[in-house]
Amino acid sequence: MNKYLMPAALSAALMAPLAAHAVTVVNIGDEIVESKVLAVGGTVVFDFEVGPQDVKLIEFGLTGTGTSEGLDVAAVTFTITDPDGNISAPQGFTTVDNFGALGIAGTDLPNLNLLSGSTLSIAFLDGTVAPVTVNVAFDVAPIPLPAAGGMLLTGLAAAGFVARRKKKTAA
Repeated sequence: MNKYLMPAALSAALMAPLAAHAVTVVNIGDEIVESKVLAVGGTVVFDFEVGPQDVKLIEFGLTGTGTSEGLDVAAVTFTITDPDGNISAPQGFTTVDNFGALGIAGTDLPNLNLLSGSTLSIAFLDGTVAPVTVNVAFDVAPIPLPAAGGMLLTGLAAAGFVARRKKKTAA
């Protein structure tokens, strides 16, 4: 029995750091909702990698829930690293409400267009005295074709139809 227990424990210990920082692949049509507990003085990172098609993240929101009358969630800051590696300045939640001991905070972020294969990272940093549950939620939609693209195709089809008609009448 011990000959199996030691290798299993060793492999679990080696895999634990990898499991703690998993990457979520996002594809068109996905509804992403992920939660993690942010320990006192800790950091939590959410990494999202875009699948095979370019996508738009819509209804993008971050929330936090704590138990210190809103003081714990008010102290949480987050940064966003875009696909180009640019890291935003640390920012806090825009709304903090408390319901007795329960504190809830949130912020809405602008829609983001992400290219296939790119990665978006969101890091939560805690400066509080109590653990906080942090959440990331968004929907994934295709990047819409600009309206001008449809008009261009219609114009090209009309020009082709006119040219063909002129060619028939000239013959």
